[in-house]
Amino acid sequence: MAYEALPFLHSVRYPVKALLVATIAVAVLASLAVERLLLEEALPRWRARAGIAFLVLAGLLGLAAVAARVRPDLPKRLLLTLWDHAWASDPVVVLAPVLARLPRQAAASAALLLVAGLLLARGLGDLRGRVLLLLALAAEGLTHARFHLPRAPSEWYDRPSPLVAAAARLPGRVFERTGKDVDAVRRGLAGPLPADERYALPLAQVSQGWSLAGAPHGLRYAYDPDPDGSYTLLDRFTRDVVTAREWPARLKWLRAAGVGSVIAGDVPPGLPGLVPVFTEGRFGPAATLYRLADPLPGTRRLSRVRGAASVSAAVAIVDDPAFDPATDGVVAGRPPAGTDVPDADPGARARVLAEGPDALVVETSGSGPALLLVDRSFTPRVRATVNGREGTVYATQIHLVGVAVPAGAARVEILLAP
Repeated sequence: MAYEALPFLHSVRYPVKALLVATIAVAVLASLAVERLLLEEALPRWRARAGIAFLVLAGLLGLAAVAARVRPDLPKRLLLTLWDHAWASDPVVVLAPVLARLPRQAAASAALLLVAGLLLARGLGDLRGRVLLLLALAAEGLTHARFHLPRAPSEWYDRPSPLVAAAARLPGRVFERTGKDVDAVRRGLAGPLPADERYALPLAQVSQGWSLAGAPHGLRYAYDPDPDGSYTLLDRFTRDVVTAREWPARLKWLRAAGVGSVIAGDVPPGLPGLVPVFTEGRFGPAATLYRLADPLPGTRRLSRVRGAASVSAAVAIVDDPAFDPATDGVVAGRPPAGTDVPDADPGARARVLAEGPDALVVETSGSGPALLLVDRSFTPRVRATVNGREGTVYATQIHLVGVAVPAGAARVEILLAP
């Protein structure tokens, strides 16, 4: 409710992060108050009043803890009066873990307030009081440690899930777009949860191959904010362009980037161009692995290249029905000499000889000048040599690497992070 009532909090991406900032601010103010009232023993009159208030609150919370145990329907009815019936989720499902923890949380809070009240009344002039405060703070931290830092077992990440293993067997990069609903209370929970809901996020992540989660098992991601360690503005621009399009138009962009498979939960049934392979729906919204029916290699020789003065102009060129991702490319600025031609080169070839995290060696040939496309993120640091001489590197298809190559055969060595 506070998030909706205070518009300036909307600059924070998720409501829970706004709550985190507010909680830290309150904790800092509370620590300053404790230091002044207890450690410095200042404001004795206020200390006495605060001690009485803490003791009263401790008693009320203690009664609330007992009442919640004896009559569990009371807190349930209270919380239901605050529920917005426009929300899609079942309130019983959402409130069940809250109701289960309320008595325990109320009792723990009552105990801590009781300690704080006694400390305020007696002061911390001796060692016993200071030790008691330290033990109370340690108990409070340990009580909530398992909720603050849930640990996912490392063995979940050691072996690929069936979906990730199937995706690793498909050639080309993978475009991952699974359902990650951070507002399931309002829009409804689409999918099952594990018995302990704290593990829902990591279980869905490793089982469905969310971005970078499948990288240790051989998945190479495309159109993601950080697919290969270089989070560039061009990557983000292109991701936004691709995700803004409906699936039929999106497939053209996927093929242009050498994508061979898709992990998603929102693909229309029977969409031409995508063949379902495996569905993972054990945790959270279900996700399905698809293979592209007609994928393109991530490294290929483009014989028809056009230049673009802006990202918007490059997007318009790729969206043009006459643009063929198999043979056509668009670069920032002027295209390489001899590549802005009307006809594609049917004899264009490209073959990867060696490939590592930061370097590639490619053998290519064709009847005319061309642009060698490599499905790696473009950065100004990329360097290339063509037949031993320094080559010209372009930002191609907005965010990928392109190297100008001459007619005939050429050996191209590309260093992504020299």
